[in-house]
Amino acid sequence: MKNNKKYDIFISYRRAYSLEVEHIYEELLKDFKDIFFDQEEIHTGEIFESKILAALKESKLFLLILTSNVCEEFKKREQSQDWLLKEIVFAKEHNIPILPVFIYTEQEVSEVKKLINSTLRECLPKEIEFLTKTQFFKVGLERISRKNAIPILKKEIKNIIGEKPYIQWLKSILIFFLLIGVGGGFYLLKSHTPKLLTQEEISILKQCSQYIDKDDLKNLVTLGESYLNGKCGVKDEGKAYHYFKRACEKNNSQGCFLLGDMLTSYNSELFKRNYKEGVSSYQKACDNENVMACIRVGQIYENGVSGDIKENIEKARKFYEKACKLGSKKGCKLFASLEEEEEILSNNYAYNALLGFDSSLTNIQETNFTPNNNKKQSNNSLSKASIKSPMKKISSNNSQLGKNLKKGDIAKVGKIKYFNTLNMRENYNTNSKIVYELPYNAKNLKILECHIKNNSKKWCKVKYKDPDTNKVYQGWVSATYLTDISTKDKRDVGQFVLSENGIEIKILYPKIIKGGDVVVIKAIMKNNFKNVKMGGLSITLPDLEKGITIKEKKGFSVNIYSPFNDGFIWTKDRKKIKIKDLLIEGWESYSWKKGEKKYFVFWFRVPKNLEKVKMYVRGTLRDGKKDILAPKQSTLYDQQKFPVREIKIPVTK
Repeated sequence: MKNNKKYDIFISYRRAYSLEVEHIYEELLKDFKDIFFDQEEIHTGEIFESKILAALKESKLFLLILTSNVCEEFKKREQSQDWLLKEIVFAKEHNIPILPVFIYTEQEVSEVKKLINSTLRECLPKEIEFLTKTQFFKVGLERISRKNAIPILKKEIKNIIGEKPYIQWLKSILIFFLLIGVGGGFYLLKSHTPKLLTQEEISILKQCSQYIDKDDLKNLVTLGESYLNGKCGVKDEGKAYHYFKRACEKNNSQGCFLLGDMLTSYNSELFKRNYKEGVSSYQKACDNENVMACIRVGQIYENGVSGDIKENIEKARKFYEKACKLGSKKGCKLFASLEEEEEILSNNYAYNALLGFDSSLTNIQETNFTPNNNKKQSNNSLSKASIKSPMKKISSNNSQLGKNLKKGDIAKVGKIKYFNTLNMRENYNTNSKIVYELPYNAKNLKILECHIKNNSKKWCKVKYKDPDTNKVYQGWVSATYLTDISTKDKRDVGQFVLSENGIEIKILYPKIIKGGDVVVIKAIMKNNFKNVKMGGLSITLPDLEKGITIKEKKGFSVNIYSPFNDGFIWTKDRKKIKIKDLLIEGWESYSWKKGEKKYFVFWFRVPKNLEKVKMYVRGTLRDGKKDILAPKQSTLYDQQKFPVREIKIPVTK
């Protein structure tokens, strides 16, 4: 009976191991197009439970990802609330084949073996004890271990879901002989000599790989992978690099991608990591339409690499956009998330007041600290709230609408779908010549003048500089598709200042917000010690569990610790505790110079039921084993038992 189910594979896992599982998912995608992975398939607003069970029912295989913490994970959760348990039981009840896979690090090898051989029988819930009689598959998380295990895992999956690998192989051989003739095919299989490889390399290739390709460049890549994975009897990263580089120089996209992987991931005595060269290799692979290379280089630019690659959201957006156009769902998702963030923030007046319309941070970055410990920060002298929820339709009297634009304002293109354009014309009518096509995400358009045509439609003449070519264009556009992003008076921004114990902290925030609004916070810290190089700024938000996005940072490595992820942190007296409150921490470990300011900017959406947003703020500098704190003392303490100061932002209905 033919299996017509929608998905080849359903991946089930614990959320705490999303990143590790994503690597496996990306590898499987190369062979299986229809995979249900909740991060890709479930979108905002969809009903989680019904979507999961419906997808599971339509899957040929249930791929169960487990870790060495499997026993602890089952013990600490109530069975009625444990989704992993529900999925396993559902798969069993609906006769869906289950393939359990243990993922582990090198340090966990013996622990996983012990689990499979004995411990697992004692800790699994009764409903899924049948798993102990199942053959477990093991995948090491280190890159080399994973690359060795994944092909075997793929073969096992194909056997289970009914796609026999040898059938495809026989078809390929049959087509090959039909095309070139049996005699010619026999001759080529026996005597084909790749032009790019020496006789010695061909001999090595025959020993390392079962297949010699007609494409010489693919053979170079195969040799590189063989040396990288130890299939030639010895692991040799230097030789792997050599063959990947040769393939990349000949514009082989896979060679460039693997070269980029090596240069950004490997770091040993024989082979040193080089992010700049790695990014260059990824870019070349992306230019040759390698989707994963576009995504990887986009991720590097989005997050930056300390000391090597500067964070560049604009470049990240371009690479995600290209991956999306090449058909990658993940590329589209990453691109859309950056576009949504830009849309949210550019429509937020408090954010524009904080950063300026060009988001350069220049003005705020150079603001001097003005310690004001004796004077309480007032939240009462507030101007009218101008912050609107960007996800809602903007009301007709809001100053952001194009109809209120005037000479001297700064605008951006709005209400245009991704990849579409807005025509810039010679005159203010739709029949005049098109001067330039503004991209859907164009911003920093200077309004030169505006004109209302026939008492109805408004047109504005704008000046725009193309960021790619640096050419300047002027022309008329319909004001209907423009959004005002002019900087609002900075009095809308509240300031919290703490100067104590050689530490200076400034927090910038909107003075008043509404439930459902996006709130943007900038946190700055200055070190006044000459010989103290390590320290950080911590902000706790006890009323939130998740939903924080880091927009920008300088000097700090920023981490978000959420109770949603079941993580742990250390207290002041060096005790390990479970995270109770959402914590954002910017940290510098090596080179904090005296007088240097570091900062990070984050944003989140305010829950509608809150009356106020509370933040607990503290700074820490570490001199050897001694902590220098600001505040030094307080009546309030955070979950780590450090003294803190409190900021309260009122939330209006």
